[in-house]
Amino acid sequence: MIVYSTRRGSTKKIAEAIAEGLGDEAFNLREEWPEEIEDFIVLGTPIYYEKPLPEVLEFVRRNDGLKGKVIAVFVVCMADLFGILGKRYAELRYLNLVKRGIKGDVIDERIFRGWVRKENPRTIKEAYSWGLELAEIFGGKRS
Repeated sequence: MIVYSTRRGSTKKIAEAIAEGLGDEAFNLREEWPEEIEDFIVLGTPIYYEKPLPEVLEFVRRNDGLKGKVIAVFVVCMADLFGILGKRYAELRYLNLVKRGIKGDVIDERIFRGWVRKENPRTIKEAYSWGLELAEIFGGKRS
């Protein structure tokens, strides 16, 4: 299952591309919270004002840090526009802000470049490909 939040829609489009590649459903925490938590979770958030969205962190907290679950984490930001140092900063800062409350097994993580006005087709393609990779790791569609 893919669980994410979004403010302006780029994270939603990225989550939907991951879901398409993975063959699973996506839950936007701004609209609905999943009733049951699966064993494999893809967790995503954009970064606003140097922080992940609070509802994503709250989802982790309310579900005992996703203890016993297998998790892949992604963030959406523009840090890579600043080159390798920006990307490294995003890895150390943003991903760790999301992962620090997770008690489950984080098996993969990604940083996707967001956009302000025009959708970035390269990012969508990368998200879909990551979904395919995750599907291969976990044997296809999750149930």
